[in-house]
Amino acid sequence: MAYRSERKRRAARDAPSTGVVADMVRQFADKYAFLRELVQNSIDAGATRLRVEVTRGGDDTVLTSVLDDGTGMTADTMESALLTLFSSTKEGDSGAIGKYGVGFVSVLAIAPEEVNVDTWRDGARHRLRLLPDHSWELAPLGGTDGHGTRVTLTTRADSDAFAAHVAAVRTALRRWCGHARVPIELCTPRSTETHLERIDAPMAVDALVSVRVERDGATLVLGAGARAPEAAFYSRGLLLLATHNSFDGLEQLTFKVDSARLAHTLSRDDVRRDAAFDSVLAELRRVARTELRQALVEALATAARAAAAGEPAQEHAQLFALGRAAPFTLRDDELWVPLCDPSASARVATLATLERARPRRRPALLATRPDLLTALLANAGRPVAWLRDDLARRTFAEHFGQRTVANAHDVFVALAPVESRESDAALLGAIESCLEAAGYPARSAVLTTRVGRACGHVGYFVSDPLPCVFESARLLGGGTRGTTLALDADHALVRLAREHASTDARVAGHLLTRLVLLDAEGTTPARRNEALLLHAAREPRP
Repeated sequence: MAYRSERKRRAARDAPSTGVVADMVRQFADKYAFLRELVQNSIDAGATRLRVEVTRGGDDTVLTSVLDDGTGMTADTMESALLTLFSSTKEGDSGAIGKYGVGFVSVLAIAPEEVNVDTWRDGARHRLRLLPDHSWELAPLGGTDGHGTRVTLTTRADSDAFAAHVAAVRTALRRWCGHARVPIELCTPRSTETHLERIDAPMAVDALVSVRVERDGATLVLGAGARAPEAAFYSRGLLLLATHNSFDGLEQLTFKVDSARLAHTLSRDDVRRDAAFDSVLAELRRVARTELRQALVEALATAARAAAAGEPAQEHAQLFALGRAAPFTLRDDELWVPLCDPSASARVATLATLERARPRRRPALLATRPDLLTALLANAGRPVAWLRDDLARRTFAEHFGQRTVANAHDVFVALAPVESRESDAALLGAIESCLEAAGYPARSAVLTTRVGRACGHVGYFVSDPLPCVFESARLLGGGTRGTTLALDADHALVRLAREHASTDARVAGHLLTRLVLLDAEGTTPARRNEALLLHAAREPRP
C-alpha cells in the first residue's frame, strides 16, 4: 500500500504518551463502552442505519466492526479531529452528542492489535490504521461512490473467549445503544449461519403502569410499581447515566428520559447537572402528578374489572396498594375494587361507593369468594369487595381501619332451603306440630344450608323468606320470635334426627324441637315445657 506522503505517517515517538492515553482509556468503566462512542460518532455523522459485525478467523483472529452510512470523513478531518486528543469538530454544534473529542480513544480499551478506520465521501476513500503503540498510518484507497465509515478492531480469542466477547458486545450495545434513534443491527456467527438481531427498541420501562410523553424534542417514559426503580438519562437514544438513586419528587418511580439537551460529563460517567437537567426533572414531576396519576386510576379500574370477571387478581392488588401510597395517594373515588356480585348492575366500585353503602357503625365488607351470602348482601344494598390477594386485603383494612372492615363470612350467615328426602316430611311435620302446641310464632320448619360463620346452632327462627341473610350476632340473640324455623341441615343433631325419622319421626321431631328451643332460649319456660309434654302424650303412636 502506498501512502500519500511522509507527513501522513506518525511514529510512536510522536504519539501521545502511553500514560496519557491509558488515563483516557480508564475513564470508561465499561471497556466495551467503545461501541457507544463509535455509534455516537456515526449518529453525529448523520447515519441513518448502523451495522455491528463480529467475525472470527481460523487463526483466532477476531474482527469487531461498526459500519454506518454517515457523511464519512476526509483525511484532514481524521488528522485534525479523530487523532488529536481533546480536539473535536462538534464544538458549538448543539445537535451533536459528543463534545470533548476523546471518545475515539476508547477503542483501545479492549487492547486491539490494530484499529482500521475506512471512510469514504466525495468520491475518495481513505484508511486509517492505528497501532497499539499509538502510532498511525493514513493512506488513500482510491475512488468510490457514496459515503460512510467502517471502524474495525482486530483482536485474538479462542472459542470460549470469542463467545464471551460476542456476549459482551451484545450486552454493551443493548445497554448503551438500546434506544438509539437509528436502526442498529448486530451480525454474529451462529453455527454455519450468520445471525442478525435488532438492537434498538422503543423506549419503555418495566412497571405496573407507565406513560410516554413527547414534548419539546424530548421523550419521557415514566412508570410506577417497578421492582427496582431506576432513572436513566439518554441523548438521542444513547445512555448517559442509569442509576437506582432517587430524585426529589420522583421517589419510588422509574423513568427514562431522552433529550438532545442532556450532555455527559467530561469523565463520561454521569449526566451534566445543568439547567437542561433541572428542566427535565421538573417535567418528570409534572408528568407524575398528571398523566401518570391518571394512567394509574384507569389501570386500577381496568384491573378491578378483570378481577371481577374471575381473572387473576394479583395485578389489581399491586395497583391498589400503589394507589394508596405516595406520591399518588389516590382519593376514595379513584380507588377501584372488584365486587363479589353486581351492585346496581356494576361489578366494580370505588372505596367512596363502599363507604356510602356502609351503615353507620357497621364495617365495610370484603370476601375471598362470591357465593349465596355475598349475593344476598349485594341485593340488600351491602356490596362486598372481592379481594382474593393478601396484599389487597391488608391495603383495604389499612384504608378503612381494622375496626371498620370485616370479612362478610365472619359477620353474616346466609340460609337457603335444601332439597328434602321423603322421610324429612314426617320429621318436619312433627316439629311444626310441637311448635304449634307450645304456642311459638313459628308455624313452619324447613331444612336449610348455611353459608357463613359457623355459629353452632341447631336452627334459627327467621321471618324473612328464604334464602335470607342475617348478621351472626343478631341470629345468636334472635330468640324464637321468627315465623319460620330454619334447621341447619349440616348440624350433627339434625343429621341424626333425619336418620331416625324413618323409624319414629314423632319422637325424633319432639326431641329435636326441645333441642332447638333450648339452644335458642337457654331454657324452656315451664308452661311451654308442660304443653310439649301433654302434646307428646296425646300424639298417637305409629
